[in-house]
Amino acid sequence: MPISHKSIFIKEDGSFMQLTQKKFDDLTNMKPDANIPEFANKTIKHALFIYETENRKPVRILSKQYAKFKFDKDGFIDMLHHMRQIPRHSEIFDDKPELKEGNIISAETMFDKKRFKDENFWTPSLEMDDDLLSLIFKKK
Repeated sequence: MPISHKSIFIKEDGSFMQLTQKKFDDLTNMKPDANIPEFANKTIKHALFIYETENRKPVRILSKQYAKFKFDKDGFIDMLHHMRQIPRHSEIFDDKPELKEGNIISAETMFDKKRFKDENFWTPSLEMDDDLLSLIFKKK
């Protein structure tokens, strides 16, 4: 079954901005004309849905990913910020607690992991998740 995806930014007022894959690719590849001026100097929530299609229509969600993107003063994705985060992913998502001495767990590492997740990811409410899925399946 063919696979497709949809990229959606959630604006500060809660409305949605759907992007074509080309526009999203241009944004993440830092193309000179790929900016969103209304997002300048903001952190914007993003939802990415990967789904199977049948006759070019979505039939089953395979993956839902919710991230936050920082934008620079001109409305471009702040790729420097995101590139700095990549090496931290492996240590942040390593579930092994860091031990200080003996059986004492480092709370600093636990708080750092939580801070990283809070700064870079988000979880939609059930209502928002339903609204986003409605965009995929064109229910509304």
